[in-house]
Amino acid sequence: MSLYIDQYLNGSHTPTSSPVNFNIISTVEGNSLIRSYSYPLNNQIDIPSSSHIDFMNSGEMTSIVNHYFVQVTDPTVVSSIDKSIGFIGVSPSKTISFTSTETSEILSLTNAKYNASFFSSIGWNQSSLSFIVGNNQTVIFNDARTFETSENEYSVTDINYGTVEIVNPNLFVNPVSINGGTFNISNDYPFGVPIYSIDGVTLTCNQLGANLECVIPPWTSGPLTKQITSKWNNIDLYNIQTLTYVDSSTPSTTGTGSTTDVTTGIPTTSTGSTSGGSTTGGDPIISHLSALIFNDTNFNNQYDEDEVGLPNVAIKIMNTIVYSNASGFIEFGFTQAGTYSLSVISVASTPYFMPLQSIVVDIVNQIDVQKNISVFWKSSFGCLGSISNSQNQKLTIQYGELDLSQFNYNYSATYHSFSLPPSCIAQKNGSMISVKYKSVLNLYLFIDYNFNGLQDGRENISQPVNATVFIYSVYNGINITRSFNINATPTLISVDIPNNSTVTLIDNSEPKNITSIYHSKYYTIAKPNIVSTQFDNIALLNVNPNNTIRISNNDTLFISLGYGKYNWTFFENIGWNNSLISLLPNADQSVIITSINQTLNVSHTNQSTIIQNITISTIEIINNDFFNGLPSIPNNGSVIQLKNLYWSDPQAVALKLDNSPINCTIESSFYVNCTIPAYSSGSYTKQLNIFWNGMKLYPNSTITYQEETTPIL
Repeated sequence: MSLYIDQYLNGSHTPTSSPVNFNIISTVEGNSLIRSYSYPLNNQIDIPSSSHIDFMNSGEMTSIVNHYFVQVTDPTVVSSIDKSIGFIGVSPSKTISFTSTETSEILSLTNAKYNASFFSSIGWNQSSLSFIVGNNQTVIFNDARTFETSENEYSVTDINYGTVEIVNPNLFVNPVSINGGTFNISNDYPFGVPIYSIDGVTLTCNQLGANLECVIPPWTSGPLTKQITSKWNNIDLYNIQTLTYVDSSTPSTTGTGSTTDVTTGIPTTSTGSTSGGSTTGGDPIISHLSALIFNDTNFNNQYDEDEVGLPNVAIKIMNTIVYSNASGFIEFGFTQAGTYSLSVISVASTPYFMPLQSIVVDIVNQIDVQKNISVFWKSSFGCLGSISNSQNQKLTIQYGELDLSQFNYNYSATYHSFSLPPSCIAQKNGSMISVKYKSVLNLYLFIDYNFNGLQDGRENISQPVNATVFIYSVYNGINITRSFNINATPTLISVDIPNNSTVTLIDNSEPKNITSIYHSKYYTIAKPNIVSTQFDNIALLNVNPNNTIRISNNDTLFISLGYGKYNWTFFENIGWNNSLISLLPNADQSVIITSINQTLNVSHTNQSTIIQNITISTIEIINNDFFNGLPSIPNNGSVIQLKNLYWSDPQAVALKLDNSPINCTIESSFYVNCTIPAYSSGSYTKQLNIFWNGMKLYPNSTITYQEETTPIL
């Protein structure tokens, strides 16, 4: 591996030996392997498989491509891969990061115009990118796709690398006197001084620290707003800059510019109100507009019978704002024929939005117009953004699914671009668009019949259950709850989540017979702005929650265990950190905890216990009353009734009398019947033990046969 500096952003290579720290991220047998190195000390590295290189950018050097992908075609064959990787001489804070949705590689570009040869020199041809445009930045692709400053993340597809330009569009936003003057602007380019011209006259710009002081010539003729042409590094830049002259002798309104609007209509809504409008006097009304603003609950852009009008919605018609009445209607009278646009005014605090950017109405003399205007209620799931296409059509979208064809949107256009919050992603399939979160959580639920924390054996066989899984998240300060009804296990739940989330399960059956080992489980999403998938198994116990004990290893993380004995492999399999244990047994419970150094801890009834710095060997949950009240057994045998506490998996439990198994059948979810055989010989008192998953449990007990007496003759 060798590194170089592209000083002039034209694909030229100047070798560098500047120290750069980096990580190599590989996958070995399904596990992530991260190793740290420093260039140039480490420039030859062995890799086990296809890997990514993450450079620790700092100071005034930024890798042009980070999270650099190195492909190993066949790891079993000895091979050598040579890579020359470029840097630019600016700090990372002065760049925009473009992330490939195909390889996750990150392209960092600063303010400049890049041509096809530059991208060819770095081997960059990724056609789908996501990026955020910061303050005082605009990104322009060669097909004139332009992306302005936004908190949302743009997703762009079908990119052809002719040119890409990053520019500050706000250099000349303040007006200047028609007599000319001086203008201080920032020089955002990594080298050289850009050349600006107005009406063919080149501005004189001198370096002033990090800025430029440019002399603006006096206005001579034509419009007061002038197009500025720009050139940098001998490249003509996109003409995005304008400058406005003002006559200081003429009073002007406050602001960055002025417009003259002629109102050609009169609001006629009887119960509405208007603002910002004026009329031209007594011009007669030639046509009326009647429009219903309705809550489009099924998102089909059509008014349906069960949908209702929205009151007090602000509608902008020309420079007039009209508010809908209590029934959701507006009325507006036009005094001139023509084509007009209507739009719903929606700000961040407004609970609704109009998916279309505007609605066009054609006003013809003496013909009244009726319109239905679809408005969407903002989803608590968020992800409010937009989709646009090569025909400059644009729709506002949010979390969920939408059929673009219902909105006269050309879903077959040459390309489509998305603008969404960074944690959200859009997927388009034909006319359907789906907006969701980038992070996906896959949960596999199964009943752990043999209490080992793993899915194995008959746990793969479908079993009916009646439970609900709840997933709790918070997005932009709003609590989000989603529920999934579970009718059988094993089952897979796949859900997209905005960030860290909590999962709980509730058994809906009566009597209850399902308990989640984890009372609730917390999942951390380290980088919600990056597409990721997380997998986890959730083991359930076929146990009534009333027959369990709750054990915690901190203030918020609990597991529930039924009666039985659990060894260290169980806790390892469920991912339980047991160095600290806190528990409080119920009135009929005791707990025996052994550590690997044979230390024994016993927690008795109603006794709160906290154990620290322990590595568990086993935990046994005991029912103190399990063998209480056993009757004496007739010599010819009998049936005894025991609580159904250990028989959730009949194949895993055995009751033995003097080491001889006895037959037990489940009578109900509460009791089992065990058949005690007839007395045969020896002592009338026999040992009675439970063996559970191959382990002998405590408590044990004895039964006593009724001794035979010899009748007196």
